[in-house]
This record gives sequence, structure tokens and C-alpha cells, in this order.
Amino acid sequence: MPVVIYGAELSAPVRAVLLTAKAIGLEIQFKQVDLLGGTETKSEAFKKINPAHSVPAMDDNGLHIWESRAIMGYLVHQYGKDDKLYPKNPKERAPVDNMLHFDLGALYQSFASYFYPKVFFNKEYDPEMELRVKDRLEILDTILSTNVYAAGSKMSIADLSIVCSLSVLPTFKYSLDPYPNVKKYVAKVKSELPFYDKVAKKGLEEFEAMVNPKKN
Repeated sequence: MPVVIYGAELSAPVRAVLLTAKAIGLEIQFKQVDLLGGTETKSEAFKKINPAHSVPAMDDNGLHIWESRAIMGYLVHQYGKDDKLYPKNPKERAPVDNMLHFDLGALYQSFASYFYPKVFFNKEYDPEMELRVKDRLEILDTILSTNVYAAGSKMSIADLSIVCSLSVLPTFKYSLDPYPNVKKYVAKVKSELPFYDKVAKKGLEEFEAMVNPKKN
């Protein structure tokens, strides 16, 4: 049985998992979830896979994981031909984990706190939340002033996750011009993932259509 990934491609964390699978050459079974409807993820059947009723979620022959960055690390170690994207050596892996946690708890979280209340609840943008966005981007820009990639000199799953997080910004017309190292980094990582557009395009278009629906 192939690894099953439940998700909606408009979700940045879902796209990060799909990029990881593609990067290691893993054929997965992708099951589309109606994320916007809100009922499918709360069904009893889905909660048996993911009690947090969120996406992505993974089912690998009964092993259920439902945090994107945990799924990404698992896929590399379990199915990757090597551990280049997520080293097994603790000293090499620690910087990758550091940036994965930064993405989860700081970078992507700041985007969700600032942009998503407007998208899902039609609330006004909170200036205090934008300060968090700017702070996290400044931190990342500083890191990338000395690092080629997020966790050092080699690409890792932290880069796949962070680039997917950053991919939501153009939809909100949020410029990376004040953060030149981040802007250059995004272009570099995408250019080194020849399958990026194929994996991400559909989801980004769906996200764009949700955030900025065309008016008749």
C-alpha cells in the first residue's frame, strides 16, 4: 500500500509535504480533502486518522502523522535514498529542526495570525500582527545574510517548508523587496527544484482564487 496523504493543495503545509515526496521520488496516494467545507475533516472517519482534524495528514499502513514537518522528516528517513534533506546525524539535523520549528512557531504562524483572520472571518488587518510578520521576515533575512539555505550550506526540508510558507505572500501583494536575502533565497530554492511549479501551481491558484475571487 502506498503512503496516503490527505490534504488540500491550497494549503502551504500540504504543498510542503508534496514537494518532499517529489524530491525523494516517492509515489504517494493523494486524497483530496474539502478543507473549506469544514465537515469532512471533522468526520469520525477522518478523526481516526487525525484527531486534530487538520491537513495534511498521513496514513502509512496504519501509522498516522498529522503535522506537515513531522511527515516530511518521516518520509525522508523512511523512503529517501539518502538523508541529505534531513540528516540522521544529530549535529547536522539540529539546525534543520531549528529552522523547521522557527517556521512553524514564528514565521508561518505570523502569516496565519495576520492574513488569515481577514480571509476567513473578514476581519480588518491587525497592525500589531503585521509587526510580527516584519520581525520574522527580518530574522529570516538576517539568517540568510550568512546562510546559503535556511539551515546552513545544504538544502533541507526546512527550505521546502519555508518556501511554501513564503509562497502565500504574493497572494496578499506583500512584497519581499525590504528583505533582499529572503527574496533571493526564494528564487534560488525554486530554481533548484525543477518540479516546484508542477507541484505547487494548482494549489497556489486555488489559494489565489479563494483570497481574491474574481468579481462578475
